Amino acid sequence: MGDVVDTNSRQGAPFVGRSQELARLRAVLDQARSGRGGLVVVEAAAGLGKTRLVSEALADAHDFRVVISAAEEFARHRPFSAVAEALMVTGGITDLDRTALAELLGLPAHRGAAGEVGYQVLELVLSVVERLASRQPVAVVLEDLHWADTSTLRALRAMARRCAELPLAVLATVRRFPHQPPLAALLGDLHQLGGELLPLAPLPPELGTELAAELAGGCLGPRLRRLVASVGGDPLFLTELIGALRCEDQLTSVDNQVETRMQRLPHSLRALVRHRLEQLSADTAQVLQIAAVFGGGFTIDALATVAGRPVVQLLPALREATTAGLIDEAAEQLTFRHALIRHAIYDELPLAVRRSLHREAGRALAADGASAVRVAAHLAQSASQGDVEAVEWLRSAGREAAPRSVPEAVELFERAAALTRPDYPGRDALIAELAPLLALSGRVDEAEQRIAEVLARAPSVELELRLRLGMMHALARQARWSRAREQAITATARLDDPVRRAMVQGPAAFISVVMGDLDAAHQLAGEALGAAEQAGKPVAAATALMALSWVVEARGDCQTAAELAHRAVEVTRDAGGFASGFLFPQLCLGTAQMGLDRPDQARETFESGVRRAEALGTPTVLPYYRSGLAVLGLHTGDWPDALRQAEAAVAFAEDGQTHFVQVPLAVDARIRVARGDLAGAASAVQHAEREAADRGPMLGADWALWVKALCHEARGDLPAAADTIATAWQLLPELHWLYGNWAIAADAVRLALAVGDRTLAESVTKEIEAAATSPSATAAGLRCRGLLHTDGELLVAAARAYQQVPRPYERATAYGDAARALATAGQLADARPLFDEAMTGFETLGARHDAARLAAAMRDGGIRRGVRGTRRRVGSGWDALTQTERTVVALITEGLTNREIAHRLFISRHTVDTHLKHLRSKLGIASRSQIAAEAVRQSQPTAAQGR
Repeated sequence: MGDVVDTNSRQGAPFVGRSQELARLRAVLDQARSGRGGLVVVEAAAGLGKTRLVSEALADAHDFRVVISAAEEFARHRPFSAVAEALMVTGGITDLDRTALAELLGLPAHRGAAGEVGYQVLELVLSVVERLASRQPVAVVLEDLHWADTSTLRALRAMARRCAELPLAVLATVRRFPHQPPLAALLGDLHQLGGELLPLAPLPPELGTELAAELAGGCLGPRLRRLVASVGGDPLFLTELIGALRCEDQLTSVDNQVETRMQRLPHSLRALVRHRLEQLSADTAQVLQIAAVFGGGFTIDALATVAGRPVVQLLPALREATTAGLIDEAAEQLTFRHALIRHAIYDELPLAVRRSLHREAGRALAADGASAVRVAAHLAQSASQGDVEAVEWLRSAGREAAPRSVPEAVELFERAAALTRPDYPGRDALIAELAPLLALSGRVDEAEQRIAEVLARAPSVELELRLRLGMMHALARQARWSRAREQAITATARLDDPVRRAMVQGPAAFISVVMGDLDAAHQLAGEALGAAEQAGKPVAAATALMALSWVVEARGDCQTAAELAHRAVEVTRDAGGFASGFLFPQLCLGTAQMGLDRPDQARETFESGVRRAEALGTPTVLPYYRSGLAVLGLHTGDWPDALRQAEAAVAFAEDGQTHFVQVPLAVDARIRVARGDLAGAASAVQHAEREAADRGPMLGADWALWVKALCHEARGDLPAAADTIATAWQLLPELHWLYGNWAIAADAVRLALAVGDRTLAESVTKEIEAAATSPSATAAGLRCRGLLHTDGELLVAAARAYQQVPRPYERATAYGDAARALATAGQLADARPLFDEAMTGFETLGARHDAARLAAAMRDGGIRRGVRGTRRRVGSGWDALTQTERTVVALITEGLTNREIAHRLFISRHTVDTHLKHLRSKLGIASRSQIAAEAVRQSQPTAAQGR
């Protein structure tokens, strides 16, 4: 539930010990009050007081908005079940956000592809938390993480990252036992996330005795003291024990001490609960056993259905159980006072009875209109091999979960598959749903093994196509292009209908482009386009047009590429619908516009693609657009934005598991090399190489090798640099000109000549000259020819040509080449102004490594640069902020959340995160409130001057 802090336990039972742990939690709350919160996970065995400790810490947090949620054992496959539902009932959330969350959590399975809706839920959850935190400090409590679904854990990670900039404290509890991999990974990453693990041990004997005395209302007598000491320092056990003794009139006063008439106490909480049940009426005990099957909470109507009795007949039993302190009322449900009490009752049920009750509970929930995930959780507990009812509900639950969380969906489908018998008629169709989800979760080999098993049984052509097409899309999203194309080509060969073939040929063509097979891509896309246009299939037509656009762009014809991509944009716009959101024609149009030296058009095109993807809820295409914007920033000299876009692209790719990271990592590394950050560049290159090793050659792999070669050169290893650039040039040779990367050609010529490889230098020069259909490509061709022949006049012509195109870094390097060539020829007077022009360009960009290298070369040639006023950019403080960063600050001061800032500026929330990261670094402050305060302080002198 949201907003309400459970202080009943504090009032009804004393809080003993835990002073250090309590102080730590209160310190985190104090940090949050100051604008920078934190994450603490309290870990302990069941019953040691995790929840009570958190409640005690929050008891005086009256200035906080408190959101309390708890994961449930039988809801662990309901994505975001804990955190999102808690936010929906929290005071302070707007009706608009509440409605949006409800719609996303209840969205029909067919509305979203696997994992896509989860992104929207996460974005909205973070936005709601940020909005709440903009008004007052917020404490988010997540209980029982050991039962949390992976989406809730993902939300916890995201909130932990926000703690550094928000008045947000996240307090979580978890049992201490072996955890499932997602939770184990989260706990292992706590330090990296800025959080901490707070372990709780049993109370020491003296504190256990003190707690028992407080509960009993006086000093313990010798017998009771001895018995209490024998049960250990478990606060829950002690609380239940003293409560049971009091209820059963087993406590007495002897010589001003509290004693017990009992000679032996139950040895465990389970034994104690069993003992307490024996003191209740048989009817109440039976009702509690039925209730225990429901898990964390249950409605009276569902309980009555399973019990087979009218609600009115259950009331006496429920009243007795409430009086005995075994169940409590929570909102519209009843719950057991502690999970251990429920488990103790549940474990007493014979297995056969337990399974039968679970089946009845599942059916009761189904009759009440509960979600398929909730129904399936119970039917799975009752199922045996061949249980068709359970299998069908599990399949429905998997479909329900898939748009929000792939891991949850995989577990549900796997459980369904495990229950099927060989003669189950829907077994192969079930595998057709499971296999793509396995691939999306990274278990590609298992997915393909499952498909092979189905294909060995000679399924219908229709089912085979479903299998192969599902795998094709899943593998493509995983950037496993070779395997994806195998599935597509095989599916194409099995199809006779040209329209259905077009639905496969279009994606197969695009995959072929990414792999560098332009001939195959051209043939596939051409056939697909004709059939799709004739049949009126806009999505298939747009896919084919995208592939054709990149084919002709890769061959140097950017004008035709732009025309084809523009057609794809128009066709996609006409198509509408969710499926069209998985296409990215604006990427193809934007890259063509870059190649045509139209950067402003390219930026608007890429950003329109981002807006469309976010509006349609298809985040898996966002890394492609962010990569395009990163390349654009690299080319146009807007390196701060290029770095932000590259970082956002990698973050989106990893969050969405698309693995399209080669290009943005190469952009990041290229800028770092120019600025002298070789360690950072090497780290980015290594990341790219790991992806390439796992997934094979694909678009961007040559970029990573290109930058690796420049790293070798910067370290003085010219042979390694030349070998690496030669490998880069020979890898995916048909894709050199996508994204307008003419610079790789000049570097290949330069490094080849440095080791005497004129053959490669001549080959590269001819290729770039043949592809020179734009001013920037023409300038690059002139530069390569000038380098090849050490021709100063050609290099000067190249530098002059770069004056006409918006590529300041390439312009500076061209001026540097020309200056070196003229200085080597003894034309020092002509070389000096070119040298100055190059140095000015490098200094403006912050390309310290290039500036130092050029200055050293020119000193050797007899030219030194005169003393000049500093051009170094301010690296920290208010004056170091870019205009965009200042705009973000202004919007923070207005109280906008990251999501709202992103919407206002037509950028992504990840880009806003990156801006904030740079803001905190430049200003040396941590939280949003401090940023806003600094903005106010900076504005005061101006205001004073205005007066």
